Amino acid sequence: MSWSSVKIGQICTMKYGKLPPTETTTDEGYPIFTGYRIAGFSKEYLYEEAQVVVVARGVGALVT
Repeated sequence: MSWSSVKIGQICTMKYGKLPPTETTTDEGYPIFTGYRIAGFSKEYLYEEAQVVVVARGVGALVT
């Protein structure tokens, strides 16, 4: 087997997310992730197919 280097955008679709309103979260169910912790749970799964979640926080910086 050999590995190839690719940009992540070539193999997936990246989306920005946001937290749902607090009044819609529950104490159990599917976890809602932030860059710091699990912020609550959702009664419903938001996608029909399995998804990869990449959690990032802050803003990018240009390194020179």
